[in-house]
Amino acid sequence: MRRITKGVRLWARAKGRSVSINKSNNVRAFCTCTTGPPPAAKQGASLENIKKLRLMTQAGMMDCKNALVASGGDMDKAVLWLEQKVKEVAIKKAKNPTPEGLVTIHISDQAAAITEINSETDFIPRLESFQELAYETTQALSKAPIQDSTSPSKLSSSTHLYTLNESFFHNLSLGSNTVQDRIFKLIGQVGENIKLRKALKLETSAKGVLAAYVHDKIENKTQHSEMMSGHIGVVVALESSKDVEDLSKIRKIGEDIGRLVAMNEKPEVSELRKKRLSKEGGGEGETVDEVMQKEGLVDVNYVYV
Repeated sequence: MRRITKGVRLWARAKGRSVSINKSNNVRAFCTCTTGPPPAAKQGASLENIKKLRLMTQAGMMDCKNALVASGGDMDKAVLWLEQKVKEVAIKKAKNPTPEGLVTIHISDQAAAITEINSETDFIPRLESFQELAYETTQALSKAPIQDSTSPSKLSSSTHLYTLNESFFHNLSLGSNTVQDRIFKLIGQVGENIKLRKALKLETSAKGVLAAYVHDKIENKTQHSEMMSGHIGVVVALESSKDVEDLSKIRKIGEDIGRLVAMNEKPEVSELRKKRLSKEGGGEGETVDEVMQKEGLVDVNYVYV
């Protein structure tokens, strides 16, 4: 009986509970335990706080609980704790290969942006959170002013291509966070290495037209219907002999030229000009060169990612 009593008291102490033992004829022990709040709740990790922190950070329930316990219930410190943990996880996974991913393109009036964000498995790019990151990063890039130190290359006399370095796009602002901050958070959520492998920007003049084609499109899980994402992306730069009036028509031609580029595995421009466009792309069995002459287009080039 003494052994039973001692065991019950040790169990109660380990669980943070008080216990009273009523001995009856030295045969049975009736135990009444007073259940207090669990140790985690005493340290600020109540279910309400865990849910609140999860809503703020999108971190896992256990991570939120551990963060609140470590910070004594201080929400701001818990957020910092989670951020530090995410960075540690990202550093550990940095060497993992990232063969899968998503190419995303955003076209505005006189600019286009292309990003390639990679992951370890093909499941991750299908997540809404991954696609949101890709969309927001590409859109922000298309609007961001280019640093003076970035040297452009010429696609045509009116279109310049900028290949952006890691320092530029990692520090690109996405609201209150940077692109790198968002990548770290996503790594913490999905448990895979994620890398922004490539970021390109094209800028053109009033005589230039930029059009995009995405091959092997992925199902769009975001609320952005205009999002263009897939496994291959092509931006076509066309140049007109005059200011372009019917932009949508020229972009349709450019999109079909992009399709030819993707289907023919990056042909030389001289070979591309000989390829025939579809009826939807503005051709009636005509070659790219013939359609360009008909529409007053004097040059064509492309970027393939």
